[in-house]
Amino acid sequence: MSHELLNYLTRELQDFLLDSSILPYLEPILCQEVLGDTRSEEKINELHLMGLLSQVESNTTLWRFHHLIREFLLERALNIRSPEYIVSLRRRAAVHLEKNGNIDQALEQLAACADWPKAADLILAYAEPYFLENGCHNILYSWIKTLPIDYLNSHHQLLYYKGICLRDNNPQKAREILSQAAALAREKGDVKGEIRSLMAILAVHIFSSDSARSEAVAERIPMIASRLKDSWARGFALVAALGKAVSEDDLKRGLYLSRLAAKTPLEQEWQLYYLLLSGVVHYRLGNLDTARELAEKALALPLVQKSDRWLGVAYVLLSGIYCAKGEIRPAVEISRQLIQLGHKYNIPHQIAYGHRRLAQVYLLQGKLIEALYESV
Repeated sequence: MSHELLNYLTRELQDFLLDSSILPYLEPILCQEVLGDTRSEEKINELHLMGLLSQVESNTTLWRFHHLIREFLLERALNIRSPEYIVSLRRRAAVHLEKNGNIDQALEQLAACADWPKAADLILAYAEPYFLENGCHNILYSWIKTLPIDYLNSHHQLLYYKGICLRDNNPQKAREILSQAAALAREKGDVKGEIRSLMAILAVHIFSSDSARSEAVAERIPMIASRLKDSWARGFALVAALGKAVSEDDLKRGLYLSRLAAKTPLEQEWQLYYLLLSGVVHYRLGNLDTARELAEKALALPLVQKSDRWLGVAYVLLSGIYCAKGEIRPAVEISRQLIQLGHKYNIPHQIAYGHRRLAQVYLLQGKLIEALYESV
């Protein structure tokens, strides 16, 4: 599109073209809400007849500019419209897009106008219920990376989620970021934020079999949680103490804490850790049926069923229980799935556990060559 062709259009159509160029697509309701234009549908149809818009696949209500036309229009709009006006359009667009479930595009609008506080609010609104519970760590991580590093480093909740995203495939980096989140939360007086970050660090240590570090972190949590007098803090403190008991192999205390935690309301993630840690206690005590029951309860949690990441965590324990009980078929199936998940998400310790369990199965069957192969 040239300047001459743009000038050929009525002023009303020119304004519509320029303002709508900031949108990811054109749709009558979106244009009406963002641009305040009650004749949006009529103008979209007119522009389509002029060959300036094309349908989005087979959808008859969504339209797009050719990317070269949009680039031209957007550059012109940014040159002649005031920054405040463009920001107001993008913010209204973000509201509409979020309301209609287009979270990625809503975030793109906020990032384009550098509205980092609103972008952060959007990420935090969907981090837990949408991304972490559905295993979409990579998407969440890509969103967090859109934020300027200075802004990110001043926001302990965002640092917490960044650390969570890295916890499985880069535990060392996750530990650094979660430590930063805990320190910043403490500085800002957010006790719950500090505890959540420390619990996440504890999980990194426990599932990396780093008993010394897990013990050190676990000792800090009850003292911090004592500042809060509610059941939320008590539940966190119990799970932290249970993790400490597991890391120290203090099975008698672990059993006692497991019974207490069973009676305490817990957030879903920490309910998962309570079940898994309790399963480890019973597994080490030789109570394999109880260990299996706890592991299978963990496996049935919606958090686990919706997320391959959590599924792998549960499979680590369950594969060991099946091996110890001599249940060959489920042990092999779970171990192979564990290896697949480890490769899919680049989680080395899950891959190692899967091969180790298969080696144990082959040893039970007397297949020494196969066991040796899995052990390499």
